[in-house]
Amino acid sequence: MPTGSCYCGNIRIEYTGEPERTAICHCSNCRHYTGSMFSNNYVVPSTQFKVFGEPKEISKIADSGKKIVNCFCGDCGTTMYRWGDGFGGKEGMRIIQPGILDDRSALDNLRPALEMFVEDRVKWISTIEGLAQHEGMPPP
Repeated sequence: MPTGSCYCGNIRIEYTGEPERTAICHCSNCRHYTGSMFSNNYVVPSTQFKVFGEPKEISKIADSGKKIVNCFCGDCGTTMYRWGDGFGGKEGMRIIQPGILDDRSALDNLRPALEMFVEDRVKWISTIEGLAQHEGMPPP
């Protein structure tokens, strides 16, 4: 069972099973909340996901036009996961930021399957060979 935590360790997550989707996203929202050029995402059903601690939430309308909610540690600021209207709402999917996972082999063994919002990719980042390319949010 993969587990993960925020930088200070006050918020922990775990999930069971395999992610239903693995994707890199280049949208402006993902760049802002990660502070990086793109986000890496593992999408798992909320029924297979547990959170320990009380993350804070902030929501906005994403580049997809739908509400997205970022859940983060109020102490250290680490973004842990997201949920949103494009993923079944609060009871739907959880979009985990795999960089928080404790076991590095989870990162090594689960390669993203696609890139989203590729038109927004920073020009000096190359397409990752073998990943499906989508101009926006792909269909579920």
